[in-house]
Amino acid sequence: MNAILPGLVLTDLTEELQNNPALLESSIKTVAMQRAAVPVDIANAVAGLVGGDFNWVTGQMIEATGGARL
Repeated sequence: MNAILPGLVLTDLTEELQNNPALLESSIKTVAMQRAAVPVDIANAVAGLVGGDFNWVTGQMIEATGGARL
C-alpha cells in the first residue's frame, strides 16, 4: 500500500486560511515552490501512482507538498 501526503491545498477546507492574506502568505513561505497546491497538483501525484508508472513501488508515503518544511 502507498499513500499520498498532501501539503497545503487550496480547497473549501482551507477557505478560512485563504480569506486571511497574512496567514496564507506565512503558510506559503514554508513551501519551497512558493505557492499552495491546487487539487489538480495532488490528483497528478495520485495519477502517477495508480497509473502504472509506479507499479513496482510499494509501502511508500509520497509527499506532495511542494517542498514544504513540515
